[in-house]
Amino acid sequence: MGRRVTGARAGVVLLCGIALVALIAVATMSRSAPRAAGTSDVVVQTEVARLAPGARACQPHELIAAPTRALSVNGWLEGPNAEISATVGGVQGAAVAVSAGQPIVLPVAGGKDRSVDACIANRGPATLVLAGAQTGPADQLVIAQAGQPDANASGRVRLDQLASARPATLWSVVGDLPQRDSSATGVDAAPWLVAGGLLAALVAAVALLWRREDDVHG
Repeated sequence: MGRRVTGARAGVVLLCGIALVALIAVATMSRSAPRAAGTSDVVVQTEVARLAPGARACQPHELIAAPTRALSVNGWLEGPNAEISATVGGVQGAAVAVSAGQPIVLPVAGGKDRSVDACIANRGPATLVLAGAQTGPADQLVIAQAGQPDANASGRVRLDQLASARPATLWSVVGDLPQRDSSATGVDAAPWLVAGGLLAALVAAVALLWRREDDVHG
């Protein structure tokens, strides 16, 4: 009798553990975060440029991935707020009002998996400080401002490429997973094989752990 009670308790503990893991998974997938569309080889190290109101900085040969719909600009405002916009390959995105302390995420028209000029324009009133890495003259930002000659910054700004200007939850991309699995393996049945394998592993784990104490000692 004691062994059966112990086995029943073990089963309850197992069910509680599975439920806890499921709750954690749901909570994690419900959190919103930016979705990356590409990566940058610029590592943030220091201030590389200062954009006064009315100034524009263009970064040459920036490789923008096709799914990119927004750029996350590494930097900060010296002032309460500013209106900032980004231009990729000559196509300007909508201007965004940014407050001090907020992430600087600027919508763009999208990339084409090619090297283009990526520009950032500051309409003020605050000064925009850009952070990035020191580089040689051929790679540096070029700053333009009315009434002044163009000048090179000390390096390149880090621009993180995002699939959307708005953060999204993992739930919103679940429907894309089967297509991505199939693309990665070249087999249309890949999503079903992955899902079936995970389900089989879960059933096997439950069957292995859900054993009464008398079976273990029998």
